[in-house]
Amino acid sequence: QDCEEDTAGKNCGGLVPTWKTLFDSAEDCCETKLSWVEESTCQAESTLTPATAPAGSGKYYRKGNKCMKDCKTGTGDSECGGLAQNWDKPLFTSASNCCTERVWWEDVPDCLP
Repeated sequence: QDCEEDTAGKNCGGLVPTWKTLFDSAEDCCETKLSWVEESTCQAESTLTPATAPAGSGKYYRKGNKCMKDCKTGTGDSECGGLAQNWDKPLFTSASNCCTERVWWEDVPDCLP
C-alpha cells in the first residue's frame, strides 16, 4: 500500500516512489506481477489476511499422459490429480476435451483418468 509507515496497519510499506507501479487492488498486483504465485496465497500475503486453502476448480489439466481433475487429493475421487499449478493452464471442462487438446498423441480412452 502507498501510505506513510504505521498509518494503515502492518501491510503499509511507506510512500511509494514514483518509478514503482501501483495497482488498484492486491488482486490486480498478483495477476500482473506475481502470476506464478497461487492467487489466494498472494492476496492473503499482500493484505495480511488468512489464506483459505484452495479446493481446486474441478476442471481438467494435463498431468503426464493423462488429464486429471484439479482438486485436493485425499478426497477419494479417482480422477483427482491434485491442485493444478499456473503452468498447467489452460484448464478444460471435460477430461476428453483436455485429452484432445493437450495429449493429442494418445487415444482419448488411454488419456482419461
